[in-house]
Order: sequence, then structure tokens, then C-alpha cells
Amino acid sequence: MGCARLRRPQATRRQLLDCLRVKHGMAEVRKRPLSSAALANLRDEHTRSIAPMHTLAAEALRLEHDLSDLVNAAHHLTPAEIALLWQTAPPRMPIDALRR
Repeated sequence: MGCARLRRPQATRRQLLDCLRVKHGMAEVRKRPLSSAALANLRDEHTRSIAPMHTLAAEALRLEHDLSDLVNAAHHLTPAEIALLWQTAPPRMPIDALRR
């Protein structure tokens, strides 16, 4: 079993890196290149673990934007009002206005 069990969206970057360190023996920074087998193993792990996480994160972001648009529409906000909301949004807004 690889790091694929970490596909849950709540898995943190630290958990994934810990898994890769343990599974692939990468506790210290490598001073020599990876072997062909180790590189192939890491590519396989990427396909199993990282790629699905990116897909899930992109889907979550799309759904957050859709929900934001639905809330704005439900409140009959004008484009000017929506722009004002984004201009005055708190610094840690869950979705980034620049990525809209």
C-alpha cells in the first residue's frame, strides 16, 4: 500500500511528505540522484496519490465558486456590489478573488 490512502481532502501536505519519506527512504535530502527503480516508484506514487488530490482540490474550488455565485444571485447582488464584497473581504477568504 502506498500513500494513496491520503486521498482524503483533509490529508495535509505534511502527512503526505511523511508517507513519502517513510516509503521511499527520503528522510534526508539526497545528495545523489534517485535510481531508475526509485524514480519509477515515485512516479507511480504520484499517479496514485498526488494526481487524484489535485483533481479533488480543483473540484472543491470549482464548487466553492459555484456556491459563491449562487449566494450572490440569491441576494440579487449587482456586479458593483460583488466587487465591493471582494474589495473588502477579510485577508483569509476561503476562495481567492483573483482566481475567479
